[in-house]
Amino acid sequence: MALAQTARKAAGQLQLLVYNSSAGRGSNAGISQMDQKHAVEDILLGAGLPGLMLEATMFMEEFWKRYTRPGLLKGNFTFSLPGDRPLQLVAARDLGLAAAIAFTSGPASGWVGQRIPMAGDELTPKQMCAAFSAAQGGMPVKHSSPPAWLFWFLSRDLWRITTFLREKGYDADVADCRAKFQGMLTFADFLAASHWGDVNRTYEQGITFDAAAMPQAAGKRSSVAKGN
Repeated sequence: MALAQTARKAAGQLQLLVYNSSAGRGSNAGISQMDQKHAVEDILLGAGLPGLMLEATMFMEEFWKRYTRPGLLKGNFTFSLPGDRPLQLVAARDLGLAAAIAFTSGPASGWVGQRIPMAGDELTPKQMCAAFSAAQGGMPVKHSSPPAWLFWFLSRDLWRITTFLREKGYDADVADCRAKFQGMLTFADFLAASHWGDVNRTYEQGITFDAAAMPQAAGKRSSVAKGN
């Protein structure tokens, strides 16, 4: 395999390689995107590379997308999870924050070989409704949870992802992530910093983060990032 060969050639030339992967290892959920990410992890670490695997939970940016945000701005949160089922979330920009911290905070060897499921927050859909409502000026936001079987007819992978979130979910240690990578965004931080309530902003324009609304440890300058 070309990736394995390239990895072996580079193994002696690197101090640290950071790979943006997916959480959920060992869940046996059959989700192709997740399985592919984990296969790449195994190739990189198996080749002897000094790797740090940052395994993302659900990206907060997903809610900015055109199939999600318009309904939310009207007060409807349609998401196939029970209202009291916790969901772990991470901002895509925080994968970059974590990588920067790993590259600049002491010996690279301290990070080598780690697989870290990444989450900056953990909320139920009911709690997320409260966060959306606050970001939208107090507009009530109501959660509805369509049954998972409906997604079988849309996409097998979408059905598998929905089933995974409903029955298993991610297992990141939120407190540990926030301690290791200070400045990670909570969901409320993310909504405020990305100007969620501004109906004139769209995902396609890029998500602009307001430095004034960011946690102090996250830095002083605004950044612009496309969500995954």
